[in-house]
Amino acid sequence: MIHPRLRLAPEVVTPAMIDGSLVADGNVDRLGRRIDYMRISITDRCNLRCVYCMPEDGVRLSPKDELLSFEEIWRVAAAAYTLGFTKFRVTGGEPLVVKNVLAFLQGLRRVTGEATLCLTTNGILLGEYIDDLRDIGIAKINISLDTLDPVRFKKLARRDGLAQVLAAIERAAFAGFERVKVNAVIVPGVNEDDLLPLTQLAERLPIDVRFIEQMPLDGEVDGGFMGADEMLARIGAVYPLSRSEPDDKRQAAQLMYRSSKLRGRIGVIAPRSKKFCASCNRLRLTPNGELKGCLLSEGTLDLRGALRAGVDDDGLNTLLRYAIGIKPAEYKDERYGLDRSMSAIGG
Repeated sequence: MIHPRLRLAPEVVTPAMIDGSLVADGNVDRLGRRIDYMRISITDRCNLRCVYCMPEDGVRLSPKDELLSFEEIWRVAAAAYTLGFTKFRVTGGEPLVVKNVLAFLQGLRRVTGEATLCLTTNGILLGEYIDDLRDIGIAKINISLDTLDPVRFKKLARRDGLAQVLAAIERAAFAGFERVKVNAVIVPGVNEDDLLPLTQLAERLPIDVRFIEQMPLDGEVDGGFMGADEMLARIGAVYPLSRSEPDDKRQAAQLMYRSSKLRGRIGVIAPRSKKFCASCNRLRLTPNGELKGCLLSEGTLDLRGALRAGVDDDGLNTLLRYAIGIKPAEYKDERYGLDRSMSAIGG
């Protein structure tokens, strides 16, 4: 039998190895959370080297044969959709650096029916793909941007590219997507001065700007910690804020706010000061086929091994329900500091 806290990869896991008492009934876990959101990382490669995401000297990139193929990802997504998943987000690394990414997204659209498809990107290449993404059916785009200062951007991203990102945000805001969001990780002493300039994007454009508490992973930035309450206090002093319902009322990961001075909304994501584990509804699929129930958990299922060992559709369904069944109730504070960067797990 497999213990639910054991890190499984790279062992091949088959349905016959699983304790049936740990397999979820459908997509509802043992705490009653409906798990219906999958984040799919399709690469660990990126065209930036953001300081909070990876070490300065980069990370070990997976050989191509260690990454899931498009067809393998489509099989997992199709199984999840059949199980009741209603939202899929494609991430990386940087997903838009993947060769034939549009073909991948078209295939993902085919196998996920009426589910909502989303994309997270750093925005460097987004301008080249906006029309195609909309036509494929990408509903929501998240763009990571931590500063509007060109010098600071280069320091944080260890690359140039701010002009391209801002141009892409401008185009995406009016391209017909259901939602465009800018996500910023705020670190005191590093980019706290960007709180208000970034907020001004939501004054000028009909987009959401969300500020995220830094989570100390492989590339943690020195500078201390700024919690959501302090962020909101600083923004609220200039833009009086009132609570707004999130897109998904079950999802407490984000606290959203409106202001009469803003065209868009302001949000905060507070995984450290306001844990939202009790409402977490997601699984994460890494580029090399590990299925994780929690960003900060080492417990994984090796779907790549199972797929390449010939698991059938029923068996794949069982593995997904097992992953739901062993999803942690919450992350433990001592789990901070994983042995892999965010680029290798999926943002």
